Amino acid sequence: MEKLKVHSESFQVFVGCAGAALQVGLAITDYIEPDDVSFGPVYAAFALILLASARYAFLGPAQAVLFFAVCGLQTADTLNPFYGLGFAAIAVLVLFRRGNFSTRGTIKAAGASAVGISLFAIPILLLGKGGMAWLPVSICAAIYTALVFGLARSGELSSLVPKKRVLRLAEYKLLPREIRIVKARLGGRSVKELASDFGLAESTIRNALSFSYRKLNIDGAEDLMTLGERYRVE
Repeated sequence: MEKLKVHSESFQVFVGCAGAALQVGLAITDYIEPDDVSFGPVYAAFALILLASARYAFLGPAQAVLFFAVCGLQTADTLNPFYGLGFAAIAVLVLFRRGNFSTRGTIKAAGASAVGISLFAIPILLLGKGGMAWLPVSICAAIYTALVFGLARSGELSSLVPKKRVLRLAEYKLLPREIRIVKARLGGRSVKELASDFGLAESTIRNALSFSYRKLNIDGAEDLMTLGERYRVE
């Protein structure tokens, strides 16, 4: 099995590269037309993270977070939520493509809707804008909410979510205890927590993980997490 440092999922690569280009454009625009508060350095930092996410699978979840953040920054900078709507929509598409709405979709859609609507409304609220300023907020909130729930509840679009291939650890000659440890590690348990869970010394857990990495032909914990991103591990 090849080493798993690079994530091959094309959508994540595309979003990372295209998103980085967008952030560079925003940073340049902010430099050319400076405001009282400059977000240029923030956009530049976002560009670097998005570019890294095109290569490393474990940074995939950061893409949606960053686009939500840009939505808030753009709305606050322009006081026009239409500038932020596109970035919020990209964030939701990223969540959808990562399968975040595949289970308990309605509940998760409600949460995503609350995040987006807050990003549209809070800058207007903090600056005490009223009257007609809330009309674009309402329009953006309606469009955004329709998009979120449409993606979460659409049976046809759910077929676009990339399906993970199954990787069976037993086929790589991992022992039953090693399989249990690897699965628990993929679930986010630390070495110390694993030692407590299995009633073993931390050195024993580290040795079991080391043997497992060797059998899977990967270099360490980072590669293991990448494996978990690419495959459904059984």
